[in-house]
Amino acid sequence: MNEQMNRITGASQEETIMKRVKMIASFYHDIKLSRFAQLVGCTSDELEMLISRADTSDLYIKIDRPAGTVVFVPPESTDEVLNRWAEDMASSVSKLEAVSHLVQIERDIA
Repeated sequence: MNEQMNRITGASQEETIMKRVKMIASFYHDIKLSRFAQLVGCTSDELEMLISRADTSDLYIKIDRPAGTVVFVPPESTDEVLNRWAEDMASSVSKLEAVSHLVQIERDIA
């Protein structure tokens, strides 16, 4: 009976910790592992074990042990980076053209 209660309590704690992990992942891009463990309420080693055992298919989590950081955002592909850059450049050029047009109108009026 006591062993069954311990398993239920342990499963409940793991579920609570995973809910905290998902909540923190929604607010952070990356975080120090020690701070992450502190926010979740367990040690760094326990957190690593829990994350490795848990189903994180809906969540990207990468732990960088040497740097002591946890990253929640997957790296962008080169195509995504280039497309974003091209969109930013197109936006900048259109804004520059609009400003240039307004300056030309001011010159014509004056």
